Amino acid sequence: MARDIAARSWACGLLAVVTGTLACIYGQVTTTHSAAATERTWLFLWIGLCGIGLVFCWPAFKQRSHEIAVLCVLSFLIRMFLLPTAPSDDMYRYVWEGSLVRAGISPYAQTADAEEWVPLRDENWQRMNHLDQLTAYPPLAQLTFAAIGWLDDSPQTLKLFFALMDVLVVVGLVRILCLKRMPIRWAGFYAFSPIPLIAFAAEGHFDVLLVAAMVATLWCLLENKPRWAWCCLGLAVQFKFVALILLPFLLKRTRWESVWPFFVACLVPALPFFTTLPGWFMGLSQFAAHHSFNGCVHGILLEVTGERVWANISVAIIFIGVIGWRLCSRRAYGDFIDDAIWAFGALLVLAPTVHFWYLTWIWPWLVLRPSPAWLVLGLSQAWYFGVWRGFAQTGVWELSWLEQVGVWGPFVVVGLYEGRRVVTRKYGRSSATDIAAEPTVSVVIPTFNAGPLLATCLASIRQGLRQPTEIIVADGGSTDTTAAVAQAGNVRFIRAPKGRGAQIRAGVLTARSDVVLVLHADTCMGVHALSKLIEFKQTNPDVIGGALGQRFASCGLGLLLIELLNEARATLKGSSFGDQGQFFDRAFASSADGFPAIPLMEDVEMGQRLLQHGRVVYLGEELRVSASKWQRQGWWQRFSTVVLLLIRYHLARTFFSKKIERITAELYARYYR
Repeated sequence: MARDIAARSWACGLLAVVTGTLACIYGQVTTTHSAAATERTWLFLWIGLCGIGLVFCWPAFKQRSHEIAVLCVLSFLIRMFLLPTAPSDDMYRYVWEGSLVRAGISPYAQTADAEEWVPLRDENWQRMNHLDQLTAYPPLAQLTFAAIGWLDDSPQTLKLFFALMDVLVVVGLVRILCLKRMPIRWAGFYAFSPIPLIAFAAEGHFDVLLVAAMVATLWCLLENKPRWAWCCLGLAVQFKFVALILLPFLLKRTRWESVWPFFVACLVPALPFFTTLPGWFMGLSQFAAHHSFNGCVHGILLEVTGERVWANISVAIIFIGVIGWRLCSRRAYGDFIDDAIWAFGALLVLAPTVHFWYLTWIWPWLVLRPSPAWLVLGLSQAWYFGVWRGFAQTGVWELSWLEQVGVWGPFVVVGLYEGRRVVTRKYGRSSATDIAAEPTVSVVIPTFNAGPLLATCLASIRQGLRQPTEIIVADGGSTDTTAAVAQAGNVRFIRAPKGRGAQIRAGVLTARSDVVLVLHADTCMGVHALSKLIEFKQTNPDVIGGALGQRFASCGLGLLLIELLNEARATLKGSSFGDQGQFFDRAFASSADGFPAIPLMEDVEMGQRLLQHGRVVYLGEELRVSASKWQRQGWWQRFSTVVLLLIRYHLARTFFSKKIERITAELYARYYR
């Protein structure tokens, strides 16, 4: 175990050093906001890849406080390395409009190039963009710009503040993951992503204020403080108007009498600008109606119809339809997090203008629902910086069609594959908001001549802080000491036809608990594993199943690669293997569509069935799995065998489903020959 932790620590440390180095290089390369398009593209991409690698290589920590400290310190350091980057030209508007507010002037009264404001023009004004347009920044954002300006009226000070706020966002996400009993390392999907890193610490966009307020909203909602949640949402709207799309979903989950703090938070910051607020709304409408850049669906509609009005109306209708579906349809199953992802996801896909930092609106929610499609989009945004290359050559602010395909194409392909699960899912519950009573757990262990291994497995279960309601050993006709070990361990011992699927299904049908956890005999549980499973199921009753996780008892580069691939598969795709500790609701598993009684690939088939019937999660409470099979057979030979068997099984499942039992019997014979 210590060697495995050391291997992961070295891998994680190496990736952290590489990420920090890339961040330093990015800061040195980007001496002006419009410089070095090609270098920024590749640096952005490699920072993203290293960030994802950091999450999956993250080592186990003996204490949760140590893990949190390391993650937060690393997040802080990477952001500090990016501070030397030249800020976005938007920041000069922040600073200049903040100076107007401190002088008692409303930035909504005139456009920045108004003759009345000629005496106020300074270096920041000279470097601003869109001087002929009214500002679209909300009142609380303007007050924040002015307040930071009291300390130091410079873009770098404001950017430092935004970077520190972003570290607080990471802290808030860590707290939310703790409340949801999810892996803390998932905060790295945000903390190490180039989307918030470049948007806030490098370029200094103020959207971090919106993100922080939304994270606070979710935090308060999970802590059962609805008034504070409404207050935070009101602040989020005052930082950026797009947060308003969360209002109907929060209203659906709280009582009317708790809404009043929202109106207070919205109205109080607007009072100093009350007489000029129409100018703010005019600035918002002008930006929404007349600007378009890097839009996905809107860009296609605009290219096809050639009419901006029709493209705007079309995407508006589609967006309203998505929101209505989430609010009204029984199939729009999920919690506030799911609603936020659908709302912001639809907004980003349909919006006329999508700058890469707009993705920060959805990124904190993806920490709790990791998505392959959105992670891919987070990487493909690297091609966004090609706009500077084109602008230098033509003077036109636009991406080439090839660059737009590079930005959106991978997301669309992966998103269609991922979305297929949502469309075909058969939801088995009507509510996901109630906290269930503490669930009971049955552990099912399929065995065949596994006496010594079973003894170690049972001992690890008994050492846990929480105990299962029952342990069922489903034996396939062992001729060794398996039965004696089971009897000595005071567990239920049943006989079943040989074959893992048939044995496990027999155990499931025998079980009496709410949840079934399947353990292979060559695995050992950690002392906290069952506690985490029980607590998670109690606070997440909408989850139908998932996996605990897997770590090999031995160390090696090949074994580490298997761990990473299995964890990525379970985290992003929701599909797990049996030696990762699959768990599921007993009521579903014992049904006709439940656990399959096939000799082999029963875990893969069960994973597919779970995905079709509800939400599936990866808990990150890894089991300790023996590596003797890999060492005895040889890593490459076993790896290639497993891959070929998986391919053959999926082909058989797709094209020869009626012969699946015979085919899996053949696979079983080959696997255990």
